[in-house]
Amino acid sequence: QDIKFKFNAQYDCETAKCEATGKRPIMQERRLSGRVEKFIIHENVDRYLINTHAFHNADLLRATLPRHLTVPIPLHDDRAAYHRGLASDMQKAHGEKK
Repeated sequence: QDIKFKFNAQYDCETAKCEATGKRPIMQERRLSGRVEKFIIHENVDRYLINTHAFHNADLLRATLPRHLTVPIPLHDDRAAYHRGLASDMQKAHGEKK
């Protein structure tokens, strides 16, 4: 009864600096193939990422998590200026093709 909803959490390998340092033999049809594959060894850091763009429960995530964790982060400080720059570049490129 304490479960409110499901969500997807991923380990934050970028912050933890996890690397593919593990090695294990590759099995093929229940036999050792003689080949080895690498796998990720996770560092001991309790940090996870939550998919806040999941469409099935985005409203529940936003209602549950503090606002500072879900506030949108703009890619560009001046979005309109960025778009004008892109439009100008495209117009120049289009003009050069003729």
